Amino acid sequence: MKFLRRIFGGGKSRDYGPPIVTESEEARQDRIRREEAERARVAEEARRAQEAIDRRNAFNSGLTNAVNSARSRATRQITQRGLNPDEFAALVEGSINDQRALIPDLAENPASYFQDDFISNILNQEQQGRRENYTRQVGNIFTPNFERNIFSDTADDAIINDILGTGRTNAVAMVDRAKARGNLDDRGYQAALKRIDDLNTAAGSTAQQLGGNVLQGFREEVRGIGDRARTAAGSYTLGSTFDPGVFTNELTQRQTDLTGQLPGAVRTALEGQDFFDIGDIINFGGNTQGAQNPRTELADVLARRQQLRDSQRGQGGEGTF
Repeated sequence: MKFLRRIFGGGKSRDYGPPIVTESEEARQDRIRREEAERARVAEEARRAQEAIDRRNAFNSGLTNAVNSARSRATRQITQRGLNPDEFAALVEGSINDQRALIPDLAENPASYFQDDFISNILNQEQQGRRENYTRQVGNIFTPNFERNIFSDTADDAIINDILGTGRTNAVAMVDRAKARGNLDDRGYQAALKRIDDLNTAAGSTAQQLGGNVLQGFREEVRGIGDRARTAAGSYTLGSTFDPGVFTNELTQRQTDLTGQLPGAVRTALEGQDFFDIGDIINFGGNTQGAQNPRTELADVLARRQQLRDSQRGQGGEGTF
């Protein structure tokens, strides 16, 4: 034995690795369960990933179909209303994009967010927006009380002053003649002139009222143009046209016409007003001066007054005084 040990290298045995351990049945079953669980986990992850891809693809496809359908329905409804789809294309696209942004990600039915009334809503909003814009434009033209800026309270003053001035001049001329004939002395003459001044003041008040009625009628006429413009702006419908310039031009033309008619209209309104009654004036002067027979040749004075009235009518209806 010792001999053999010397031949084969001493008394220690050679190391050939760890001993082989036989796997127990329990360990083997546990390993199999763990391997099966891992395979199941990987398969579940793969299934879920595919499911997510499928949901994404279905959502994208449904969204695309919903948008295309909404665009087609919008075009059809616009055409049915007699409107040009091209005019409202940008409006439709903007509304579709706005609505699209409100759709939750991965919504099951994107089409449900594009109801049939969405195009009606945006068209109604557009129509209302245009109405408000046109109404503002009209308001900038026909500002509050614009008619009074056109025909102010003083617009007829020059005409009234001319009428009353002519009447007063004629009345003074008649009083001068009465004095020259001896019907009025200095005292009666001055009283008659004062009577003319008093009548002129009263005449001014009456004339302003009558002239004011003419101006009010003119104001109502031009204000009517503004009222029609506001009505047209507020009732605008898509597909129709609205041009504020049409009403501006009408106002300008009517203002020119009425301004030209104003002198004649005021004179007509004052026609028949006996602002300066010559008989009354001379009688007033005669009564003031005392018992000097102021009615001498009064008939001649009245005849001259009638002649003057006839002459004034022949000169364009400036009124009687």
